Amino acid sequence: MSGGAGLRAARAPSVKNKAPASKQITAEQIVRESLVFGEEQYQAPERRITSIAELQEYRVEKRQQFENNLRKNGGGNLREYLKYAAWEDTQGDIARARSIFERAVESCDYREPNLWLKYAELEMRAKKINHARNVWDRAVTLLPRVDQLWMKFIHMEEMMGQVDNARQLFTRWLAYDPDHHAYRACVKFELRHNAPERARETYETYVGKLPGSKSYLSYAKFEARQHNVASARAIYERAIELLSDDDTYDETSKDLMDLYVHFAEFEEHKKETERARAIFKHALDQLLANQTGSRDETPLYQAYLEFEKRNGGRRDVDGAVMHKRSQAYEERLKEDPLDYDQWFDYIRLLEEGVADDLAELREDIRFEEESSANGASVALAARVDELLAPVRDVYERAIANLPLKAEKSYWERYIYLWIKYVVFEELTACDIERARKVYELLLNEVIPHRKFTFAKCWIFYAQFLIRNDKDLSAARKVLGQALGMCPKPKLFKFYVNLEYTLGNIDRVRKIYEKFLEYDPCDSAVWQSYAEMEAMLAETERARAIFEMAVAQPVLHQPERVWKAFIEMERTTARDRNRARSLYDRLLEKTNHTKVWLSYANFEYEPLPVPMDEEGSDGAPADDDAPLQTRVAKAREIFERSYQSLRRNSPEEKEGAVLLLEAWRAFEKQVLEALQAAGEPSPSTDALAKVDGLMPRRIKRKRRMADEEGFEEYYDYAFPDEVGGEAGNAAAGLKLLEAAYKWKRAKQDAGGGSNPGGM
Repeated sequence: MSGGAGLRAARAPSVKNKAPASKQITAEQIVRESLVFGEEQYQAPERRITSIAELQEYRVEKRQQFENNLRKNGGGNLREYLKYAAWEDTQGDIARARSIFERAVESCDYREPNLWLKYAELEMRAKKINHARNVWDRAVTLLPRVDQLWMKFIHMEEMMGQVDNARQLFTRWLAYDPDHHAYRACVKFELRHNAPERARETYETYVGKLPGSKSYLSYAKFEARQHNVASARAIYERAIELLSDDDTYDETSKDLMDLYVHFAEFEEHKKETERARAIFKHALDQLLANQTGSRDETPLYQAYLEFEKRNGGRRDVDGAVMHKRSQAYEERLKEDPLDYDQWFDYIRLLEEGVADDLAELREDIRFEEESSANGASVALAARVDELLAPVRDVYERAIANLPLKAEKSYWERYIYLWIKYVVFEELTACDIERARKVYELLLNEVIPHRKFTFAKCWIFYAQFLIRNDKDLSAARKVLGQALGMCPKPKLFKFYVNLEYTLGNIDRVRKIYEKFLEYDPCDSAVWQSYAEMEAMLAETERARAIFEMAVAQPVLHQPERVWKAFIEMERTTARDRNRARSLYDRLLEKTNHTKVWLSYANFEYEPLPVPMDEEGSDGAPADDDAPLQTRVAKAREIFERSYQSLRRNSPEEKEGAVLLLEAWRAFEKQVLEALQAAGEPSPSTDALAKVDGLMPRRIKRKRRMADEEGFEEYYDYAFPDEVGGEAGNAAAGLKLLEAAYKWKRAKQDAGGGSNPGGM
């Protein structure tokens, strides 16, 4: 048999009938069958005793059996003694049971509490009270630290009505300095027998022997239940004073926190909400002020939040939440004091927290200023300073954390702390003198101006002086100091805008001159200086400035200066000849396609007319040249540009294509303009000429420089190219086109019988 056949033979047969069985097997059925069909357990036959003799015989046998068991175990098995004594108890022979217990005390470990418990219970069941009392007395004398023995003994005396005996037992028990349970049991005993003064004495002993939050809390609750509010409050205060001075309790001790929480809850229960709030705040300041861990998760703080939610108004709840968030920020900033984003969030939280109170104080100050000739009182101003003191403290702590490196990238976020500080002092605190001191400290002592500076700080200070002191000379002095120490483009621009706004044109010119001495390569400065002169109708000054700019040997973005120069001649001076001359000068320096296109567009478009010369409908009053003249000039520029590009920059084929496409769009625009002017059939020769200059697009391959293989690219073959690679390509294309024409003609003549031939 093959291996596959063996596996098929060993496989279980498939089930043909998949219908459910009529009788389902359940757990109940399995258990029932195991009980029904299981073997019967053997049970000893019951022994019936019918006479005294048989009873005595039975007792002798059982006693011999118990004695044998005791001898087997060496006489020290307490369990056997207890079973023996319990059997004698069932036989009603108390004397024998007592004798067995005494044997157990001598033979076994007398320190086993269960022995004494069973012994005393035997005597109590037999109503032998004196015997039981003797047993309990022996037990508590030998085992004074077992609370259960004392409790059972006291319970027996109390049930017998012997209150004095029970009280004496408590006195004996407390002399051993037991745990909390004994004192509380004694207090409950005294209260059951209507002796609150004795209970109070017990509590005094309790807190004297076991001073702690547990004992004091129990004592205070007792006084509260007795409706002694003053006594309960005094006990809480005693406990807090004692535990605060105790070296064994640190500031974050859970017991001390629980004591504060219960004290506050007691005051809240007595409707003393302000007392409770004061207790919570005192506890938070004393216990959690210097805590290194998380304050928010402490039971004390959670209880305070719940208290504010129950009893506080919206402001109180917000204050509690703000306090919680403040502690979270404090913990994060202890780990990383250079995390300026955390400082910003922390400061924003504090400012939002005092906003409502500050608004109310401002309203009170305004009311007093309006109603009193002496103005607002000093007390209100002091309250404002007191309210803002925490915010100022956080600001001072934040700015004290200087960056580790004297590099501007490290200082950028830090400087905004100072800016936010001065804005707070000026706008929120309305303390102008303090804001001035912060500015002076920042600019004179903090920023290392020899390495870098921040122009925004100088600008903000100058604006501050103008805004609050109305002192332009002081602002100019600050800006002059800034430009002398650390000139920056932003400072120059602000100073220029300031003086221009004030109408001091001579000062503006001097600042521009200083600016250009500082950076003569900045095209934007030249442009803005010249445009300012043009706006002032100082065209000659503007031309002179532009001429100086384009004459600079090194100039960043010179194209913007040329563009602004040309635009000024076109729009402000409206001098087409000067603008044309500038285009020609620019084309001597560059042969860029965009310059040619701008030149052609300049020749085609009419010069803009000033607003005072326009008609009432906004249309130009006149034009500098007719349309045909402008079209001819523009067409001439297009031809010059095409010839220049093909002659001087033959490799710039894409630029030439871009130029031709713009030229063709221009010719189409001219045709539309002529048709709109009323000419029925304008000539299309110019457009056809441009179409004739358009190159042919060729797909080519070239070897890749860095990798093996070839890549495809598009090239352009211009009609004016003769010879060379491009000319050969154009000639090849013409030859290929002629071959295809010959092929189609031959197929048409032969009926298309040879499609695969040439």
